[in-house]
Amino acid sequence: MSKKKSYIPVSRIKKHLRRLSYQRPEYSKAKNRAKVDITVYKCEECGQLMYDGKSQKSFDKKLLNYPSLIWQTPELDHDKSVVEPKRGFASWDDYLDRLFCAPEDLTVMCKKCHKKESDKETKIRVEEGTLKRK
Repeated sequence: MSKKKSYIPVSRIKKHLRRLSYQRPEYSKAKNRAKVDITVYKCEECGQLMYDGKSQKSFDKKLLNYPSLIWQTPELDHDKSVVEPKRGFASWDDYLDRLFCAPEDLTVMCKKCHKKESDKETKIRVEEGTLKRK
């Protein structure tokens, strides 16, 4: 009788590890580096100002001082991809080292710049055949 392989929910493990990584002080430190004012952050790539508050009234007040402000949560991008695009997933040790990096290795970006970076990595993954999802 053949042994049945046990199921390991890798994608769920990765999802929860990412969620844990967002709660680290390193994320706050990186985000504070891009802070311009209370609830106002600057994209480190293009310079776009982003409002990360909850109140429309507060946003309207910020617009008086920062006319180019958009209502958008800043996104953090790892300078070294969490999963190497050309090699794909190598090991859990490598994944954790890249995921739980220093604040200097994180870049605060607007959604537009973050999408550009992500699309570049996805293109490399497709070319190299390391993209697992469809």
